[in-house]
Amino acid sequence: MGSLFVALLPTLLAAAEPTTLVVLSRRVSVTPAEAQAVVSQATTLLLEAGAPLVEVAEAGQRLSKLGLKDATTCNGKPVCHAEFGKQLKVSWLILVSVSRVAGDRSLALELFEVAGRTVADRESFILPKGTALTRQPLEDFAGRLAARLAPAPVTAELPPDSQLKTDTPVKPALTPGNTVTALPPPLPTPEPKGHAPSFILGGLGVAALGAAVALFVVGANTQAQVQGTAGADGRVRSTLTGSEAQAAAGAASLQLGLGGAAAAVGVGLGTTAVVLW
Repeated sequence: MGSLFVALLPTLLAAAEPTTLVVLSRRVSVTPAEAQAVVSQATTLLLEAGAPLVEVAEAGQRLSKLGLKDATTCNGKPVCHAEFGKQLKVSWLILVSVSRVAGDRSLALELFEVAGRTVADRESFILPKGTALTRQPLEDFAGRLAARLAPAPVTAELPPDSQLKTDTPVKPALTPGNTVTALPPPLPTPEPKGHAPSFILGGLGVAALGAAVALFVVGANTQAQVQGTAGADGRVRSTLTGSEAQAAAGAASLQLGLGGAAAAVGVGLGTTAVVLW
């Protein structure tokens, strides 16, 4: 049995070695240094939570050997990410996207399978302005990674039963957890628009039209006095003297003019009230 363990030791060590590496894939409105700092923090916190990942220092060394700092040059293309993972000699990549929106930072993580060129799991959340990245929002994602990426049990050819002194171990069954995606908080519902300005302008418009009607009536009456009325002989005569008739004619013109102006103002206020409704 001792010789069998020695023979299986290299295989066991290879199976235990993490094959998942965290790398920056996209950044928006953040500096390269800030984005890389977030990637390093996320890697450390996921490792602390039990996710089987390549350590930060080891990941940096592998990238340096390729002459690269991150995977942002792939622009989100699966083919490029797959080739990137092959060059890094890993089976999985955790692609990290960091962006800044109105002072807050948005963080998105995708578990990318290098061989299948597909995204197997996602996690995203918002870090409000001034808030540091902590382990709590990464706990669920780390648990799903541990379940999905745990190394498969190693099987090897064993000697006949007659040579075994112990019972054959039972192969454990590993079941990955359900995928849960955290969405950014919904935007606040806009407040309903008030109609108070429309009511005020509409009331002023009605008042202006009423004043216009009154001025038209008064002006018409004044003008009728200037023109006079027909007598018994059929001739039109005015009861006003010449100076009175002249003054009345001027007053009638003024009243009719003001009536027209008031009507125009009323119509304009009414139109504005309808537009602002």
